[in-house]
Amino acid sequence: MKRVAIALFLVLFPAALCSPLVADEGPAGFWSGAIQVPQNPLQVMVEMEQRDGTWHASIYIPSQGVRGAAMKDVSVDGAAVGFAIPQVPGDPTFAGNLAGDKLAGTFTQGGQSLPFELARGEKPAELSVDIYAEFRNDPLPGDGLAGSWKSLLDAGPHRYRLVLDVQQGEAGLTATLRNLDRGPDSPQPIQQVTLEGRSVTLDIGGGATFEGTLSDDGSQVEGTFKQGPAELPMTLWRAG
Repeated sequence: MKRVAIALFLVLFPAALCSPLVADEGPAGFWSGAIQVPQNPLQVMVEMEQRDGTWHASIYIPSQGVRGAAMKDVSVDGAAVGFAIPQVPGDPTFAGNLAGDKLAGTFTQGGQSLPFELARGEKPAELSVDIYAEFRNDPLPGDGLAGSWKSLLDAGPHRYRLVLDVQQGEAGLTATLRNLDRGPDSPQPIQQVTLEGRSVTLDIGGGATFEGTLSDDGSQVEGTFKQGPAELPMTLWRAG
C-alpha cells in the first residue's frame, strides 16, 4: 500500500467570485481547473455557496481521494477569495482573484507557492453519486482471515476506499491491497500478513503497517493504520 500512504500533499484552492455574466451569484457555483504542479498538473474542483450570510467552500481532488471536503477560513472580499484546507501539514492556503468566469491565483504551503486557475462550469453528475455506499454494507461473519475485506481510511480531507484480498496457501497467508481512489487496477502486494489468535498484522510496505483485532464472529478487524508519524483508526469489514 505504498500508494495508500497518506497523501498529505499540498492542496488549497479558491472558490470564485462574482462574474459579470452572473453578478448576482457572486462566487457561488462550481469551479474546475488545476494547480500547476511541476510535470504533473493537479486536477481540482471547488464548490462555493453562501448559507445564512456565511460563505462555505468544499473541494474535490479525485487523484488524492478528496471528495467534497469542507474548507476553513473561507473569505470573500470583492474580487478576492481565500480559504485553506484543514488537517494538512504546511498550512496550505489559497488566494486568488476573479476575472470574468476565470479564477486565478496562488496557493501556498510550507513556504512553497504554485499558480492555479479555475473556470466556472457545471458540477459533473458523478460527483453526486454516493461512491461509499458499498462500504457501508453489513459485514459478513467468517472464519480466519482469508477472503475479501473493505475499509474506508479517513486521513484528514482524504478518504480512501481500500480493498484487501487475503489468500490462504501452503506457505501461509498472502494478500494484495487496492486503493480504489489511487489506481484501482494496480493491486499492491502486502509484504507480510500475520494472524496470531485474533491479532492481525499487515506489513504494507513503504513504512506503512496495520495492526488490529479480529472480532469474535470474524466479520471485522478493528485497529490502527500507521505510517511515519501518522496513526489513524482503521477497520476492515469482511466483504466475501
